[in-house]
Amino acid sequence: MIVTESNITFDFTKAPDFITAFKFDCPSVHGFTALKAVDIIAEFAKYYVFIEVKNFCNPQTSQATSPKKELLDDLRNKYIDSWVYRTLSEKTEKAIHYVCVLENLSPQELLKLDENLQRRLPKEAPKHEEAWGDNRLIASTAVVDKDIWNRQFAHWATLT
Repeated sequence: MIVTESNITFDFTKAPDFITAFKFDCPSVHGFTALKAVDIIAEFAKYYVFIEVKNFCNPQTSQATSPKKELLDDLRNKYIDSWVYRTLSEKTEKAIHYVCVLENLSPQELLKLDENLQRRLPKEAPKHEEAWGDNRLIASTAVVDKDIWNRQFAHWATLT
């Protein structure tokens, strides 16, 4: 299966445990304008991958160079709102990995955004919330560009 978002093509055809992928940030899919949504959700046998894509064509005037807090808040909110929607739809029974593919940023900017995003997303439910069980809110996060994705996550999909 091939999914395209913001001129980036995700080719899932070679992933051995791949089930399906779809554009999630689409009103016909989730129907809520009040909730933010990640661009793509890919389902594998044992986990989901939430994918957000941002292509900064002109980094000097992009959101990437506006206060980083705004970009981080946007990335965080997209994950949290998507997680809430999928939880209410009873579709968070598997681990969830969140990968943000940001183009036209330096490796240093990607690394800094990755570190900051990891701090902004809770990994586990609060210990006192026994009713939540052992449900992890997020298994992992990564902020990458296409090259890094193709080196680290080619087992999920290749990007062109």
